[in-house]
Amino acid sequence: MKPIAPSDYAQRRYLSVGEAARLLGISVNELHALVKGGEVPAYRAASGQYRFDREQLASFGTALSGIGEDV
Repeated sequence: MKPIAPSDYAQRRYLSVGEAARLLGISVNELHALVKGGEVPAYRAASGQYRFDREQLASFGTALSGIGEDV
C-alpha cells in the first residue's frame, strides 16, 4: 500500500495543494477558493502549481478551526 504522505513530509517547509488541504482538513477545491479569495497565502512554483508555507498554514489552521463556532 502506498503511504498517504511522502517520508519527508514533516521536514518540508513548503507543501503541495493536496498536502496543505489534508493538513487543514479541507478539500482541494475549498483550498483553491480560499487562495483565490486572498484568505490563504500561496506561492506559485515555476511549474505554475501552488505551494504553501507550513508555518503560515499552521496559523491559518488555528483561525479556520474557529469558523462557524459563534453561530
